[in-house]
Amino acid sequence: MTVGIVKSDLMVRVPAGKMDYILNKTHVRPMDFTNNPLKEFVYVSEEGSVNEEQLQH
Repeated sequence: MTVGIVKSDLMVRVPAGKMDYILNKTHVRPMDFTNNPLKEFVYVSEEGSVNEEQLQH
């Protein structure tokens, strides 16, 4: 899986080498589906995917 929707968040798979960079972005947080962060997955809140530019980033 590369991308999906969980409630109102976008779930995105991120290459391990880019996790630190991506997690420093606004509206992005670790995917903690099981109360533990999953490797290579993040949540992006609704505010972080409002327009095409944000989605492409």
